[in-house]
Amino acid sequence: MSLKVIVVAWIGIVAGFSQTPFPPLTITRQNNGDLITLSSSNHECNENVCIGLTSGTGVLEKSTSKGCTCQCHKFLPVFREDLNICVDDIQEEWMDFLRYLQIAIIKRDKKSASA
Repeated sequence: MSLKVIVVAWIGIVAGFSQTPFPPLTITRQNNGDLITLSSSNHECNENVCIGLTSGTGVLEKSTSKGCTCQCHKFLPVFREDLNICVDDIQEEWMDFLRYLQIAIIKRDKKSASA
């Protein structure tokens, strides 16, 4: 019985993380800051929408009846869709993953050598 409750709670949590308050976004990559377009007339388009959409790392670039366009700051030019945030470099996360992978391989090799 308690296992069912845990599984149902876990499914609810995962489903909650996958939902986003914004409809699908269009990302236009630019050297001076990516453009993030929210194509929906259902949302009010103002500076606060861009602040919420980019977690405070972007600004309102253009507002039309068809939606909003936000732009990442020049010092944080790349928008990460997985985090909804503008960053200065996406290599950090990749390098962290490679370091973790390298450490795991070294530990595995040491364990194999001692056996």
